[in-house]
Amino acid sequence: MAEQATYSRDIHMTMHNLPAQPTTFVGRHDEIADVANRLNDPNCRLLTLVGPGGIGKTRLAIEIASQKVGEFPDGISFVELQSVASPDFIVPMIGRAIGFTFYDGSHPTTQLIHYLRDKHLLLILDNFEHLLLGADIVPDILHNAANLKMLITSREALKLQEEWIYFVGGLKFPNNDAQREKHYDAVLLFDSRARQISGSFSLERDWSHVVQICQLVEGMPLALELAATWLKSLSCAAIATQIEQDGDFLVTPLRDFPERHRSMRAVFAHSWTMLSPEEKAVFMKLTVFRGGCTVQAAQQVTEATLISLSALVDKSFVSKVEPGRFVIHALLRQYGREKVTTQPNQYKQLQQRYVNYYGNLASILYGELQGHDQVRALNEIEADIDNITTGWQWALHDLAHTHLYAYLQCLSLYFMMRGRRLEGDYAIRPILKFLKNLAPQFAAQGLMFLARLKVGRQHNISIKLAQKAVRLWAEFGITPDAALSLGVMAQWLPETELLDEIQHLCQEVETLATTRRNDWHLAWIKFTLGTLINQQEQISQAQLLFDQSVTCFRQIKSRWGLTFPLGAIERLLCDEGFLDQAKTMNKETLALCEETGDLEGVLWRYWRLGEIATLQRDGIALKQAVCNSLRLALPMSFTLWQHIIGTLAVKLLLLHQRWEQAVELAASLQNDRRIERRNLAHPDWLDEQLNIALATLEDTVPALVFFASKQRGSLQHFETYLTRFLDDICEVTTSINEDRHTQSTIETLVEPLSDRELEVLKLINDGLSNREVAEKLSITVGTVKVHTRNIYGKLNVNSRTQAVARARDLLLL
Repeated sequence: MAEQATYSRDIHMTMHNLPAQPTTFVGRHDEIADVANRLNDPNCRLLTLVGPGGIGKTRLAIEIASQKVGEFPDGISFVELQSVASPDFIVPMIGRAIGFTFYDGSHPTTQLIHYLRDKHLLLILDNFEHLLLGADIVPDILHNAANLKMLITSREALKLQEEWIYFVGGLKFPNNDAQREKHYDAVLLFDSRARQISGSFSLERDWSHVVQICQLVEGMPLALELAATWLKSLSCAAIATQIEQDGDFLVTPLRDFPERHRSMRAVFAHSWTMLSPEEKAVFMKLTVFRGGCTVQAAQQVTEATLISLSALVDKSFVSKVEPGRFVIHALLRQYGREKVTTQPNQYKQLQQRYVNYYGNLASILYGELQGHDQVRALNEIEADIDNITTGWQWALHDLAHTHLYAYLQCLSLYFMMRGRRLEGDYAIRPILKFLKNLAPQFAAQGLMFLARLKVGRQHNISIKLAQKAVRLWAEFGITPDAALSLGVMAQWLPETELLDEIQHLCQEVETLATTRRNDWHLAWIKFTLGTLINQQEQISQAQLLFDQSVTCFRQIKSRWGLTFPLGAIERLLCDEGFLDQAKTMNKETLALCEETGDLEGVLWRYWRLGEIATLQRDGIALKQAVCNSLRLALPMSFTLWQHIIGTLAVKLLLLHQRWEQAVELAASLQNDRRIERRNLAHPDWLDEQLNIALATLEDTVPALVFFASKQRGSLQHFETYLTRFLDDICEVTTSINEDRHTQSTIETLVEPLSDRELEVLKLINDGLSNREVAEKLSITVGTVKVHTRNIYGKLNVNSRTQAVARARDLLLL
């Protein structure tokens, strides 16, 4: 009888029993390829897909298996374990799935193992997490069935020696709604489900809200599907608002959804029962962190142990994103926070430990930002920026807090060094509510930092804040720490009276810094005094002070600080007509900005390179400067910089005699009202540049053509026009210096790739992602992106694929 059952099953084993799915599978091409590669490895016989409930482990396993039908001579068998109440029923469920009939005699496990001994089979065990006590059956089968492989889905790893683990995360989603590429898996899934539910849904119209939904649920497939079911009665904007306010909102009335998947709360509640009391307590405390935390932070703030953290990782409540750093999914965090905030006394103590920990960290990192550890400190702050800003906000409500000043210094310097002034303004702004209760010198420092962060966007407000800070320092005394604030503001303040006061304060700080032998403060004061004296047209004295500032910054190896006096010297060289020397110095400064990840600094250097190229009538260099800066400014939505680069682009078109397009671009820029000229540091500068260009064009272009082009440009949305212009400008033929293109293949690169850019290019060729490249080279992801944009500009390409192909043509790879 057993032999008959075996023979009958052999006939059908070339088939599979994969469950049919009610909806199409979307995305996860990378994950499918990764898991398939592991299953193809002869050494991988047990692969567990681990992840929280709702992350899509089952659908991924079924999709992978469906693509492997035919690769296993004895078929693919899917075993659903969700409803199995006890480990004792694992063997019978496997037998039922593979069509094996048990008989009297030996133990069922022995029968099953004997039956599977010679089978070339893929066995999928789905939802194993509640049956871990019965996991011993897995190695027993594998040891006795040499040609069998297992693919298991579980919220917790099985912890077996044979086990290969693959952590399943959320679907990829855009970081901001400016990234309008539709290839993000989370967007594709929501779009697919939304169009099923609502015939009026439009991804184009609701793009920003769809991105917000994807971000709020961090690409969790089940959450996206639950959110989409609400489109019958709510807009995407309302759905996003509800998710942000209440995690219980994510439920569905659809009858054919499995009961355990009808709400995110049901999914999490089921997982919650898997935790021990200690694990529950630690997890609730961990939800205090924003954007994850390090092991040290978890131990000091929540009193977690390595064992409890490891257990939470194993049970998919916490993810390890890199060595020593942990994160919690946004929806799980919301679930845990609801529980911890019901214990007010415990939560208050937790907050206090949190503020103390990140206050200490801010103090240490502020010191490191001043010297040779700048890049490492910047990366560490970036990893914990959400935690540090939260600690700062909580500390502000305790104005006597020991670390309040450290928070202010660390955050202000970080946002300036990274060129993220709008974000910094938002983080530091709450200090304005507490000014009356702060020490005057501290209040002045906060006001001056805010003034710097508002320059170029709200310049009138910036001036008022600076004036108030200067008055406080003049009345209550100045501290050496004011050197940085004075230094970064002096170059933007045109008011003579205020500059005189700043110069007097600088002299006081110079005395303090010299007495204390603090090169950081002294370097900034030398730069500030040089700036002030330069505005009084005492060029030689200014040059001397800038040189002294450079010397000080080099001594302490402050890369970011060094960019300021070097930039000032470059402008002096340019003014004196030494354009080649100015260009060389600008490139040194650009490299420093790239190294520290100063996005605004990089844009500034590109613009200066463009201005030098304009003076030299070097069309190729000007084109590179415009393309590189646009590639950086457009995705970041830097409106002011779009305007500044727009004026440079007009000059490029003029240089190439593309008259009509130059008129259109100038008119589109002139008509853009996203920034008000009166809020700029130099309000007439942009208008003056455009008026000169338009006057030149009006004298050159026939009247009818000029006014028609101007009319067309005035109707164009400037940012959209710039985006199209960027695509077009890469095709602009450089009629000037055209003879360069007749030289050898290698020499067609007008500006060769730097050593670092070649390193990045080779890693791109190896298929590494931006994050992997950053880890390989010990730099930030932002710096990798800057290098990649430079590579694109120098190779005149628009994508990684094109860059690799072009580099091979040029024998660079």
